[in-house]
Amino acid sequence: MNVYLVRHGIAFECGEQGCVRDADRRLSDEGKTKTREVARGLRSVIGDEGVRVVSSPLVRAVETAEILAKALKVEGAVEILAELRSDGDVEAVADWLEGQASASVMLVGHMPDMSDLAACLACPRGEMRVVFKKAAVMKLSFEGRVVRGNGCMEWLLQPGVLRRLA
Repeated sequence: MNVYLVRHGIAFECGEQGCVRDADRRLSDEGKTKTREVARGLRSVIGDEGVRVVSSPLVRAVETAEILAKALKVEGAVEILAELRSDGDVEAVADWLEGQASASVMLVGHMPDMSDLAACLACPRGEMRVVFKKAAVMKLSFEGRVVRGNGCMEWLLQPGVLRRLA
């Protein structure tokens, strides 16, 4: 199984463009443009792999997930997983992943949760820190189903690299 971890794209800050609550922050125009470029670059890397896209319920993550799903020609709607919200439950996300049978799953979420999830999935003791710039993507692979601590980090592509690949 392949698991792709993605940090949401560039979003407005609270107080900008009418955003009052963190949960309501949406992608800025720059964030949408750059995330579309990242998505095209990612498509050139993973091709037609047939990935499920699962997102945090926060607006900026859902918008990022929808852009990725469209570029990757994902069939079906973006799925929402409450545990992916900002300051979510990394262990609950790992439990959820361990129960999945899909060949490839893309999770769109927030920092520091994406770094914590990468550590949980790829390191036996869960000790790893990862820099996920906004719209960065990491690929973890597993032989068969997801087993915590047994993931192999194949690559981490920061958004600038993905945009150049577009």
